[in-house]
Amino acid sequence: MEKINSSKYHDQLSMVESELNAQLGMVWLLGEVMKSSNEISSLKDLMATTTDMILGVTGVSSCYLWTYNERYIKIYSRRNEDNNRFKFETLTEQIDLGIPLDTRHLFFSPDITSHILCGSTRALPKSRLYVPLYDFTTNVLLGGMVLEHAQEVYFSLNKCIFFETLGVFIALKIKNANLLAMVAEESEVDPMTRVYNRRSMDKLYNYSCEVSPYVTIVIIDIDNFKRVNDEKGHGVGDEVVKAVAKTAHTYVEPFGGCVMRYGGDEFVLFIPQTLEEAISIIRKLQNTVPELPVVKDTELPITLTIGICTYPDVRGLAADVIQIADNALIHGKKNGKNNITLYQQGMMVSL
Repeated sequence: MEKINSSKYHDQLSMVESELNAQLGMVWLLGEVMKSSNEISSLKDLMATTTDMILGVTGVSSCYLWTYNERYIKIYSRRNEDNNRFKFETLTEQIDLGIPLDTRHLFFSPDITSHILCGSTRALPKSRLYVPLYDFTTNVLLGGMVLEHAQEVYFSLNKCIFFETLGVFIALKIKNANLLAMVAEESEVDPMTRVYNRRSMDKLYNYSCEVSPYVTIVIIDIDNFKRVNDEKGHGVGDEVVKAVAKTAHTYVEPFGGCVMRYGGDEFVLFIPQTLEEAISIIRKLQNTVPELPVVKDTELPITLTIGICTYPDVRGLAADVIQIADNALIHGKKNGKNNITLYQQGMMVSL
């Protein structure tokens, strides 16, 4: 009878026990993610909880989850190297993994030449797993998940299948969050101009201050607009308002800015750029509006009077900073219209 190698037996038993514990941990994690998805309404909060559980239970060294948007990518991540700190970033450029993003892919050490976001080559992981996040009802790619580990052989077939299953639940939450965002956004959109309405004021201002250390708050008023309504009719007036809104959006959107209809013929622009850059954008808008076909057809002197203030020179709630910009606008109106007035350090400055 062959003698049993006690050491080898214990090693095998230890491996089986370790694998069993890992499987139990992954089953628990899947249940917790499902539970959290029902209890947490914010996608950002869910991603924070999910990435924390993934690192804590599976032992991976880093986890990146991202969602796609027509204009940007939102990244949710945690890394042991950053002391498990949750990070949220918004990128305007696509992530390049060097592979098709619609299929699962396992990277090994020779394939991994840099970190996902920063491109650094310091302390690279030995293995990396990419899992696409799909809406399987429409076959639309919603985002992706990247997991990394310091071991060369870590992502076994069981682990890969588990993370694909986990990805299904995360994708479902992303889809639901996108639907809720669409409903919420529709309630914050002005039906005539299709730019934001006043309900979105706080959100737009706070977001601009989050993504940039400099924000230029602009309020614009269409000069002689009452004459358009009185002499050409309200239908023409509506077309002028829509044209100005569309033009403003066209100019500020590439710079991360947004447009909000503030009143009948008044708009607020939040431009997360320096004052110098924002003024350049505003002057182009001011010069373009009189040349718009719908404006020229009125044969009326339709121009823009503009008031500006800047963050962090001015701080406070959205309503407070807009009021300061509006005071600058009123100052410009008193000085003959078709001008730009900046509130700066307690003074009104004509530009």
